[in-house]
Amino acid sequence: MSANIYPKTKTLKADVLAAGGAVFTQCYLKGGIVYPALTARRLETDCPAGVTFAGYAEKPEKLFVLAADGLYYSNDGSGFNKSQTEFAAQAPFLFDKQDGTNEAYLAGDASLVHIKPSSNTVLPFDCGIYGGIIKNGRLFALDKDDGYKIRWSGENGGTDWTEAVNGAGWARVYPERGKILNLVVFKQKIAVVCENGLALLSAFGAPENYKLVYIDGVTGKIYKNTAYAAAGKLCFYTKDGLYYFDGVKIEKSQLPLSETITEPVCAFSYEGKYLLSGYGAGLKKNCVLVFDLQKNAGYVVDKNVSAVCMYKKPYCFGADGVSVLEQGGSVCFESGTIDFGTHKRKFLKSVYIEGALGVEVEVTDGVKTRIFTGVNGFCRPNMSGTGFKISVRASGQIRGITAVAEVADGV
Repeated sequence: MSANIYPKTKTLKADVLAAGGAVFTQCYLKGGIVYPALTARRLETDCPAGVTFAGYAEKPEKLFVLAADGLYYSNDGSGFNKSQTEFAAQAPFLFDKQDGTNEAYLAGDASLVHIKPSSNTVLPFDCGIYGGIIKNGRLFALDKDDGYKIRWSGENGGTDWTEAVNGAGWARVYPERGKILNLVVFKQKIAVVCENGLALLSAFGAPENYKLVYIDGVTGKIYKNTAYAAAGKLCFYTKDGLYYFDGVKIEKSQLPLSETITEPVCAFSYEGKYLLSGYGAGLKKNCVLVFDLQKNAGYVVDKNVSAVCMYKKPYCFGADGVSVLEQGGSVCFESGTIDFGTHKRKFLKSVYIEGALGVEVEVTDGVKTRIFTGVNGFCRPNMSGTGFKISVRASGQIRGITAVAEVADGV
């Protein structure tokens, strides 16, 4: 008489949320719970394609975008009108008119668009500057011909470039710091972001009292247009990933995804968060990374963004139109590889999702993929493999994900 002999097995459990290599899209993990975060909501607009610059002139309340076929403006963020103005700009920027009126300027290569509530006019502006910011009533900008020079306007704002003791002037950074990439207002000073490091320009009172101080600290090669202030820190992205400067020291970010972007496009800040748009090599797509410095979290917004401006909320312009970033919406969690602590072949029996109903679960062993919809609690993949990746899409919080597998025990 013969009998079937089955190998002994043991049951293994894995906390899926705690496994390394996870990617959180429109959500973040805190205290073992997945919370909804920023999401992109598409708007119905007639905005043109190919937007490379977006800016909001707060005083006259107008939004401007520079597209492949010219300059457009909008009074409500929905309808966009093409300007009849010939406007060329490699690095356009907006600044307010410093006389208390509801007017502003949009600076281009050789002209200014004078923005008024009811009309726009064009003025010549061949001052040889770009990348300007307003501080203490003056415009500070970068010199077009000298990559190491900062220039500032006279006391009458960005159209006053008469050099004098108390008028327009300039300063140069040490060449070993590399060329200047951007100027950012940070803690009442101007952060001078160079290719190889940082400096701070104190610009109070008369120009004769201006002081340039260099910041010690090792950084990777800094990318242009990635420096922004968020949650009391100056954030900037480098060849080595994300770094912070808190006003005293420079440190490298330890947040998830801090080294993910390989081709940054633009950055901005919003409600204590630093956001970076670009191509993520590991993610294999263009997206926006959100680094929440207050919640100590890093996550993805699945959106290809080429330009951003603040108009009530962050307005994001990209290949698929215009979106606004807002709190809430669907969440997507993608685990790293779950191997239950052993390289042996395993049988994945069940996945339990706590705290979310009607979710979609996707399970793959690297070869086969199974998708379960409308899951309330358990789903049973019944898959064999050495490692598994588990993705869950839900409309709210996920309070836990537990996977259960069986593995042969013994010889």
